[in-house]
Amino acid sequence: MGNRPTNKATFIFLARPVYLYFGRRDDVMKVRFFSDADEWASEGDTITHPGHLETVRRTLEDDGPVIVQHWFYRGSSAPARVVFEDFNQFTDYLNTHASAGDIIDVWSFSAVCNDANRIASGKCPDDQGRVPRRGAY
Repeated sequence: MGNRPTNKATFIFLARPVYLYFGRRDDVMKVRFFSDADEWASEGDTITHPGHLETVRRTLEDDGPVIVQHWFYRGSSAPARVVFEDFNQFTDYLNTHASAGDIIDVWSFSAVCNDANRIASGKCPDDQGRVPRRGAY
C-alpha cells in the first residue's frame, strides 16, 4: 500500500511509485498520464525550478519541517500529505513518487502549525482515563 516511514519523514499516504530524473534535466519527470485536452505548455510553474527547490532547502535548514501536499495528475484520488525534515528526503520523494503534471504544494510547518490556529490538543489517557499533570515533553 505505501512505504514505511523513514527516520526524518512521515509518509501519511503514498499512492504509487513514479520517477523524477534529476540527473538528466532538473525539470524532467516521468510521464504517467498525458492528455492533449489539458493543453500542456513549455511555460509554467514547476516544483523543480531552482528557486523553488532553494526555498524548500532554505526553509528546512532555517525554520524546520515542511508540509507537502501532493496532488496526482488525473489521479482521481485525495492528495498525499507528507512532512519532511530533510531536503534530500524531499527530493527523494519527488524522485520516487511524483509524475509529470502532479502538483506539489509546500508549506513551512512552523508558519502554519502554531498555538494560534491549533484546532485540538490533549494528552493521551492511560487504561484508567488518567493523564499526567506534569512530565517531560
